[in-house]
Amino acid sequence: MEPNCVRRLNALVKRTGAVVVIASAWRSLVRDGIMALDGFRWLLRSHGLAVNVVDITGSDEEEPLRGRQFRPWLGKHPQVDGFVVIDDDTESMDDLAQHVVRTDRACGLSDLVLKRAVEILARPPQAIDLVHGRS
Repeated sequence: MEPNCVRRLNALVKRTGAVVVIASAWRSLVRDGIMALDGFRWLLRSHGLAVNVVDITGSDEEEPLRGRQFRPWLGKHPQVDGFVVIDDDTESMDDLAQHVVRTDRACGLSDLVLKRAVEILARPPQAIDLVHGRS
């Protein structure tokens, strides 16, 4: 893990109080039984990530497009009233556009991405339309 990206993600969580849900390919380590979620948390902490990873999204078998894996997770967690998706692959995320910050694969979580993510999380809570795919 790139130390500057780790530092920025730690800063995002510290500034906003956000928790982390893993939607990247890394979630397959837990989903496929290679390690438990607690082991995955330890792995991240061993690289300096001081964030609260609370869950992972569904599997690619359930929904192959990552952008469509967020709504089922949100539907199971109605207490969530704000979120940001930070990803370098924003395919199929058009309906979540106001929650998405796209990263550059070459540099990851940049200062600009951090700034935009903080702005998104600072917005007033809003209802999330899980039926029609809008928020």
